[in-house]
Amino acid sequence: MRPDELFTLLGDPTRFRIFEYISSRNEGCAAGKVAKGLRLNAPAVSQHLKILRDGGLLQSERMGRQIVYSLHPTARSKIGDSVGHLGGKSGRKKGRLSARNRLLGKVTKIERDAVTSAVTLDIGGQKVQAVITTDALDDLGLALGDPAYAVVKATEVMLMT
Repeated sequence: MRPDELFTLLGDPTRFRIFEYISSRNEGCAAGKVAKGLRLNAPAVSQHLKILRDGGLLQSERMGRQIVYSLHPTARSKIGDSVGHLGGKSGRKKGRLSARNRLLGKVTKIERDAVTSAVTLDIGGQKVQAVITTDALDDLGLALGDPAYAVVKATEVMLMT
């Protein structure tokens, strides 16, 4: 997502409040719940939700008569990618590590829990699993089939027979 697209999506103060409200929740919200929680007009909230969904920051799912909106799994990474370069030399660069032991693989399994999540990568036919916080999983925006690096962060490697 280009920065100008992101700023267009989140530049409206009401839309930004709606995005903040939904992104701070662990479960999805219908337009009426958002409107009530923020004390806003429900039809206006519905329009803003549609714009945020069409822009890729929210996802929606029909549940009975309601459409429930939640943060798109890649929203945080899209925002980071769009504005990360604005920090100049002091800004954080995505995906850059000094570690030598980086192994590129594909996400084959994700087991979410309330606090931690297990992510399994297929690296050349071998399975490698990492347990990370669920917040980190959400920040990374990982989904099945996505490429990801396993980074070995050990000072020693032991062998056993």
